[in-house]
Amino acid sequence: MFQQSPRGLTAGMKLTASDYPCYFTALKEERTITAHDAWPDPRTQEFRHS
Repeated sequence: MFQQSPRGLTAGMKLTASDYPCYFTALKEERTITAHDAWPDPRTQEFRHS
């Protein structure tokens, strides 16, 4: 992940497939994720805990 700052992009936290398997599986299958509400969406709900 990257964060935009006044000086450009800076590296943020690293996401690993072992920590977020549902998210990475969804990205492989769909390439992008459009979630109306990310909290209950099964593709993104793993982020609730981090």
